[in-house]
Order: sequence, then structure tokens, then C-alpha cells
Amino acid sequence: WKFSYKKYYELSVGAADDPHGARLTLRWFNMPYVAKLLAAGMNLFIVPAHLYSGGIMGICQLIRTLLTRELGLSFGVDIAGILYYICNLPILALAWRRLDRGFVLKTLLSVSIMTLLLTLIPVRPLLSSDTITSCLVGGVFTGAGIGMVLRAGGTLGGFDLVSLMIVRKHHDLSVGRIGLSVNVVVYALCMAILNVPTAIYSL
Repeated sequence: WKFSYKKYYELSVGAADDPHGARLTLRWFNMPYVAKLLAAGMNLFIVPAHLYSGGIMGICQLIRTLLTRELGLSFGVDIAGILYYICNLPILALAWRRLDRGFVLKTLLSVSIMTLLLTLIPVRPLLSSDTITSCLVGGVFTGAGIGMVLRAGGTLGGFDLVSLMIVRKHHDLSVGRIGLSVNVVVYALCMAILNVPTAIYSL
């Protein structure tokens, strides 16, 4: 089974809908705006409410919390995005040898833009002391952004890439099942390191 960027796009959108890839190209030109939507959802709603994402980003946010809150370190910016980029580099290097290189390059683009905007957009609450609303609005922003990336036939790296490489060898598994398993671990860590309400709201 040969995974390819074209196959992923066909599965995500449907080649019959865009036989010449024109809509796909347009979607990739919109990547900076998509990344801005994601970063805004994170830094204006999710992070100020002390909530956490799933996957590698969630792990990076937990590491950032341990470094800043528990060890008292100060970085001037939210370093979760930078940690996410660092974690993605070995994954992208491995994917470069195992997956379609065009797909990996586009994933690198999305991860790079996402990291830059997560670092530049200041963390400040737009909805002070309203955890539920921040959770819902942040979920809409990030969910819409992730959906747009998938519609463009790409990923935001992290365990999405790891899952694709695993599924390539183990056809009985699925990307969704692997992602769900990882998120269970992440939110269990949230519950253990932080508290139960934080883990529940982060879901």
C-alpha cells in the first residue's frame, strides 16, 4: 500500500470534485489565514482558560505548564508552539522517507506557519472567567481550522503523521483510532498533573 498526497486528498475531498487540483491549490494559498484561525482559537480562548489540546500539542502545553508554573521559568511568549515545532522535526524527517514528499512539505508549511502565529499572537483572554464559553468558541475556531487543513489534503503534523505511518504498515488500524488512544493518554495526564475539571473541559 503506497500512501501518497494525492490519495490522501482524494480520500479527504474526492478527486471527481476537483480533477485538476485547482481548488486544492487555492486552499493551500489560504493556509496563512487557516493557521491564524487556529492560533487565535488557541491563544485567545483555549490557553487563557487553562485548557489543553489533544495529541502532541497537548503534551507540549503540559510541558510548558510544568516549566512555567511548577519551575517558575519565564519565556516572554507561550513556548508550546515552539515545543510543538521541535517535536515535529524528527517526525517530519521520518515521514520524508516513508510518505509522499509533497505531502510532507505541505505539512511542514502548515506546522511552520502555525508555530509562528502561536508565538506571535499574545495569550490574552477575550472571555474572562467564562470557561465553558471559551471552551466552545475555542473549539469552533480550532475545529474549523483543522477541518480546512484536512480539506486541503494536509495535516498539522504531530500524531496525524505518526498515525499515517503506522496505518501504512498495519491496515487493521485507523488514524482515528490511534488519535483517540493518544488523546485518552493526554487527558489522563491532564487529570493526574492538574485536576479533573481541566481535563473534562479540555475534551
